[in-house]
Amino acid sequence: MSCDPRVSCLLLVAIGVLWVPIIQNAAGSQLFTYMQQVQNILSPPVSAVFLLAFFWPRTTEPGAFWGLMVGLIVGLIRFGLEFGYVIPPCGTGLPDPRPEIIKKIVGNVHYLHFGCILFVISLVTTVLVSLITEPIDEKYLYRLTFWTRHSSQVRSALEDKENHDTSPKETTPIMDADSSTSASNDSVNELNEPKPVVGNSVDLPVWRKAINCLCGVETQKASQDTVTVATAVIDPKQEALMASEFIKEDPKWLRFVNTNAILVMSVSAFMWAWYA
Repeated sequence: MSCDPRVSCLLLVAIGVLWVPIIQNAAGSQLFTYMQQVQNILSPPVSAVFLLAFFWPRTTEPGAFWGLMVGLIVGLIRFGLEFGYVIPPCGTGLPDPRPEIIKKIVGNVHYLHFGCILFVISLVTTVLVSLITEPIDEKYLYRLTFWTRHSSQVRSALEDKENHDTSPKETTPIMDADSSTSASNDSVNELNEPKPVVGNSVDLPVWRKAINCLCGVETQKASQDTVTVATAVIDPKQEALMASEFIKEDPKWLRFVNTNAILVMSVSAFMWAWYA
């Protein structure tokens, strides 16, 4: 079964049409203000976790998870309190139906200020959880953080660590020099030879198919045809060296891109502050 992307587009359009009354009752029917309010609820946790993971190698997976979860919960609480009441327009003389505590918590805190507060909450949560959990070894972080972006060290995969921790230890048989040499040559030949790959047929539950259809993701079963894949053998050290040199830029274009990035961010910050 496959879901046509056009169906998912129609479903999203229908959801957007049904969401129009909420936009009309929020932020004085100003679409730009409404978009910024929602963005300041969803974006700060992601930004906090991304910046910490990039600049602070001590960040751990549980810390990132709970930073996102706490930020999402606090943001959804703000969303419900802010859009759960219809505020009458200024000059109508109608009473404000919101309780006094919500007026103080939501009405007196601008959504841009709330975005800063939510960023700090997610940041602190990620730091605290990361400090009480096991740190990630440096060998798993080469070229993944700002400080090791130019490293040419071979990076180990976290999946290898998990498999090593869960798999039982096996004894290695003793071989003489000739047998070990022939075995290594055979292994290299096996790596260079094309390997057949057989697809697996997986039946997804109905709820998963519905979500995939809404998101425009293919849900058809994997093909049973045998596909021949040629694997290329690359020295891990050479691959790490290529990865470290890949991000190097021409100084002229580096200054050009950085200057334009600062200009675009300055204009965006001005527009947000002006129209907010």
